[in-house]
Amino acid sequence: MSHSLKQPALNTSGAEIARREMDFAARDWDLRMILFLLAHFGLGFLLRVDPVFATIHALLALALGLIYLREMEPEKMIYVAAYISASELLWRGLDAGVFWEFGKYTVALFLIAAIFKHYRAQLPEKWPLVYFVLLLPSILLLPGFDRQAISFNLSGPLVLAVAVIFFGGVRFSLGQLKKLLAALIAPVISLAAISLYSSLTAGLISFDLAYSEKITSAGIGPNQVSSILGLGAFAAFLYAVLETRNRQVRWIMIGLTIWLLAQSALTFSRGGFWTALGAMLVAGWYFFWERRSRFIFLSTISLIFLLGYFIVFPQLDALTSNTLSARFADFELTGRGEIMLADWLTFLDNPVLGVGPDQSTAFHALTFRVSRAHTEYTRMLAEHGLFGLVSLLILLGAVLARVFKKASAQQKALVISLTAWALVFMFHAAMRLSAPSFLFGIAAARFITEDSQPAHDESR
Repeated sequence: MSHSLKQPALNTSGAEIARREMDFAARDWDLRMILFLLAHFGLGFLLRVDPVFATIHALLALALGLIYLREMEPEKMIYVAAYISASELLWRGLDAGVFWEFGKYTVALFLIAAIFKHYRAQLPEKWPLVYFVLLLPSILLLPGFDRQAISFNLSGPLVLAVAVIFFGGVRFSLGQLKKLLAALIAPVISLAAISLYSSLTAGLISFDLAYSEKITSAGIGPNQVSSILGLGAFAAFLYAVLETRNRQVRWIMIGLTIWLLAQSALTFSRGGFWTALGAMLVAGWYFFWERRSRFIFLSTISLIFLLGYFIVFPQLDALTSNTLSARFADFELTGRGEIMLADWLTFLDNPVLGVGPDQSTAFHALTFRVSRAHTEYTRMLAEHGLFGLVSLLILLGAVLARVFKKASAQQKALVISLTAWALVFMFHAAMRLSAPSFLFGIAAARFITEDSQPAHDESR
């Protein structure tokens, strides 16, 4: 069963009237979207004042999603789920009064409820169930029921599984996709705003190229802040390339891309920056081969490169006494290689069921120190054994199916770049946030793009 998001219908009185109505609706959305993003610049400071405000923000998002679940079309619920995925780190870092995995379980709740509501007859995708169920037997190896260990390590795969199942039956128009991207970008602006404020008001910062910076990360974990800022930059880049109507909006998105990349770089945690840049280049490879997207992509990426490399980066490097350039010239994995090796050795010693969820933490002392996994793929081997290996192979098969699936250039650009961002995130930050699972799920949707439909199609 394919569940299509509701599309606007053409006015039967004439195509010209319908076109004007759609243009007016697009301009109205552009204005509301800009105001929405601006509001989130100030929202970050409000949430920072007291954890009570962050708690209210989280509960309001939950309430709004529950309200939208009752509607016949899941469109608005999807936007709220995207918003929560991008807000999760903000709530954690600002000590909102919700439990640690609130973001993951809220997104999973919405998607599971939507699956039962819209796919009663047949699931569009079944392999995610097998992928997730294979990870459950290793729970039996735990010395006792450890809710925190199970939740921390299996909530990410749960979100991935239900997201792929749900989005596998969803179709997005470009207009709907841009709304989803705006929902992802908005909370990231709040995070970037308080990170910028923290950087400007900290006084003299002694940058050390060997360490990430909590000051420039608003006091939150730099690795994850860098990743979410990178997510916002990537989403803004996609919005800029897809925006064909309003040049001012495209400039705003280009500016956001540069700012969020710069703020990500200032955390001195390189993962988020390189993940975003890599996903942009993957998208660009496919956009380049589509005639209507080529010019917009080339002009967008050229502006980002010229302004970022020749103006913004030199200023940041001077601010950090040239330690920023030294940091990004260093490609050491900062312990991740040793942790991956420990995971591999643990898998070889415990090949069938692994050692159980979160139990690889102690085994990392074999080559590094007691530390939680940063790489989801080796974690699955160490903690789930051969069951984890089969689960990984299922995931790999799904990725290859996306790569080789027949689709238009724009569709490929969206599907493969969203998938790439999620996969690279999982390489350096495992599944500590819901964002990689959610984006991997979105990539399972069908995108109704300009090069996959007639120019007069109403889904624009």
